[in-house]
Amino acid sequence: MAFVARPRSKAAGAYSWAGGSVDESVKLHSKPYNFTRDESDHGGQWARPIQQTWQYYNILLETFSDDD
Repeated sequence: MAFVARPRSKAAGAYSWAGGSVDESVKLHSKPYNFTRDESDHGGQWARPIQQTWQYYNILLETFSDDD
């Protein structure tokens, strides 16, 4: 799908009332993630070197592998 225009609203996951089955929120702009709102950092999870995102992926794997 081609990129036509910037959205005028946030993603559904950005709104606290749109939780659905998600029961926890994570602030990706604070430590240990340090992602910014800068346009160049959009998709920073994929665009940054693995050395800068290692903690992000480590926590993500731990969260999804919990046997609770």
